[in-house]
Parts: sequence; C-alpha cells; structure tokens
Amino acid sequence: MGLDMPTDIHKLKETAIFFAMVVATALALSFIVAVVMYNFGVSDHSQKYLLTSVYISVCVGLPVAIIASQNQFRLMMHRDPLETLATRDGLTDLLSRRYFLQAANQQIQRMQRTEKMAGVIVFDIDGFKDINDKFGNAMGDKLLMAVATLAREELRSRQDLMTRWWGDEFVIMLHATTPELVRLVSERVRKRIDETPIMLGDNEVKVTASFGFAVLSKYDTLEGAMGRADEAMKLAKSEGKNTVRTWSIAQLAS
Repeated sequence: MGLDMPTDIHKLKETAIFFAMVVATALALSFIVAVVMYNFGVSDHSQKYLLTSVYISVCVGLPVAIIASQNQFRLMMHRDPLETLATRDGLTDLLSRRYFLQAANQQIQRMQRTEKMAGVIVFDIDGFKDINDKFGNAMGDKLLMAVATLAREELRSRQDLMTRWWGDEFVIMLHATTPELVRLVSERVRKRIDETPIMLGDNEVKVTASFGFAVLSKYDTLEGAMGRADEAMKLAKSEGKNTVRTWSIAQLAS
C-alpha cells in the first residue's frame, strides 16, 4: 500500500518524534543512573563508566524505540480506517446513522443551554425505486452518492449534520437556525438536485426530491422533530413531489 499524502507523512513525523522521545528517555535515565552510581563511588573511572552506561542504554533503548515506533505507526495506520468505518456511511461518505444521532443530540443539548433553535430536514428521491429497477442496483447506488454530494455542498458549514437514514432517505440537522433559514436551505438543496443532471453510465438522468422540515424548540427532542419532518415530507409527496413542506398542527386533523 502506498503512502496517502499528506496524511501518512504526518503519521511518519509523529512516529519519528515518538522514536526520538523513547531514545532520549532511555539515554536520560541511563545518564542519571550513571551519575548517581558514580557519586556513590561505584567506579573510580568516571569517563569510562559514563561511556559504558551510555553505550548500554543505546543498545537497550534503540531496539525498544524501533519496536515501539513500529507499533505506534501501525496503530495510527489502522486507527483512521476504523474511525471512518464507525463515523461514515460506507456508500455516500455521509455521517453514519449512529454517529449522526450522537452528534445531533450533543448539538441540541448545547443549543438548548443557549436557547437557540435547531432544524431538521428529511428528504428522499422521487421515483427512486423505478430508477433503481430500470438501471440496476449499481446505478442506484451511484445516484445515491451523487445526490448526497449535491446536498452536502449546499449546507452552510461542517456544523450542519447530514446522514443517509435508510434507502434513499436523507436527514439534515441545522444548528443555530430559524424556521425561515431551514426552509431556505431545504429549497436550496431541492433546487440543486432538480437542476443537476446525473450521469448513470451512458445515461443522463434528472431526478427530484421531496422535502419536509421541522424546528426544534427548547424542550423538543430530535426524534420528535424527525417524526414531524417525515410527516411533512409525506405531505410534499402527496402534493406533487419536488417541493418543500413543513409540519403544522393542521396535519393532525388530516
């Protein structure tokens, strides 16, 4: 496996620093022990004793440092892929569902302390099953990846969270927002998907998506807001698709 620049160079630098620290520690300890023993009169030949002690510490410390550094480098090389598997959706590279829930709830707790609002957007691709059946699962996966990329590019910052919830359904959580801003972001993502042709093999496909959103108040929960946003998305589907709707108390009577 080749090096992935510049990440692996950074790991090599960290390993080199770790190696130097191990060697320096071994030398320092050996030197201190040698000085203490000499002051207690263990040897009358000071220069020879000190040089011998340093030589022994190098012989011991160098192999230990090499082995420890190799283990450190291997640990760093395997750590990042494992972290990616735990935090990312394997298909779209969005946040994994589990990590999204964890990060979203942490953001909500912080915003509740500051009495700010959060917004949840739920959307899915209109007619995805028909496209998947027509072009096959591989092209369906490619479509999901393309839509995920388009949507992510329209978010405001890294603090806005996005995950593929299941199938072709996606969830976005906006931090420190307002109902107007949540609608604006929803419309922006919807428009980007609607106006961007996607290549599936040799075929250019245009797709749309239906959106629902809800805003979290101070005492609200993520699960509650997601449920309301999902109901709003279903309303968008029933009203012709490729649109944005929000949850309202009027829906309870329908």
